[in-house]
Amino acid sequence: MSQKVVYAVTSESQDFYSVLTRVSAAALRMSNPDVKIVVASDPQTYHALQSGSDPLLTEIDELIRIETPPGESSFRNRWVKTKLRSIIEGKFLFLDSDTLVKADISEIFAIEADIAGAANHSARLYEEQIWVEDRKAFETMGWDVHPEIYINGGVIFYNDTEKAFAFGEEWHKLWRASFEKLNRYRDQPALNASLRAAQPELFVLDNSYNAQFKVYPSAAKNAKILHYYSANNDETHTAFEAVVKDVLHGGRLTKTAISKLLKSEHPWKNNTILDNILAKRLLRQRNYEGFAWDWLRSTGRWQILTGRQ
Repeated sequence: MSQKVVYAVTSESQDFYSVLTRVSAAALRMSNPDVKIVVASDPQTYHALQSGSDPLLTEIDELIRIETPPGESSFRNRWVKTKLRSIIEGKFLFLDSDTLVKADISEIFAIEADIAGAANHSARLYEEQIWVEDRKAFETMGWDVHPEIYINGGVIFYNDTEKAFAFGEEWHKLWRASFEKLNRYRDQPALNASLRAAQPELFVLDNSYNAQFKVYPSAAKNAKILHYYSANNDETHTAFEAVVKDVLHGGRLTKTAISKLLKSEHPWKNNTILDNILAKRLLRQRNYEGFAWDWLRSTGRWQILTGRQ
């Protein structure tokens, strides 16, 4: 098991976040059976998962504990996430828990660059990659970021190199500085500022390795890794989220359910023939618009998927 995939999990055990990770890890195990799956947690989560006999523990290969200061769950999660390169041995791929690996990703581990990541929002244009709040953050902090690519933090490959370790240390340092000044947990501005400051060799992954389809629907077409931007709320608009909610409410996590997710041609729910027709139309679109857009808006899905009103 030389190929290692790591999640950063903050959980109270058998809650939305542990179930989210279970579904993601189950798909990863099925699509890439030879990888070693590691969950990195803060002390509170480490204790909660064990004392709560969380099924996640039997579905991964290793649970590790990373010491963090006390704080809210989002603070502890970002602390763990930005410390990973300093703690984990060897090369590894970090995945957010709201990702679904649909295909063989072994070629990522052959990358020789220090760091690898994909463009934020799966956007082609640089201006579309930077969220307005991120821009405010690095402008307030006085940080420089790469002028041609803005990386998303949900899928990151770390090589076992000096420059990768230097990047990891810089990311943690800058994230702490931004949290102390802005009181916000978001780690992406610090990530991109660290790429600029530490100057690791960056390999830009194809968007198929981090398909952020809730921004651009066509990103989901032929995706190897779907990134769902899932939130803990009552709305469920993708098949992945439907499985998470079912397990969260007492259902079993089955191989059949995971297999169906992996074989599906699109990420959206497919309860009816119309759902499939419109979902496939979305796969051809760069933006949410037209008849498929009206379908999303009419069901309330548009606001949830994009955060727009």
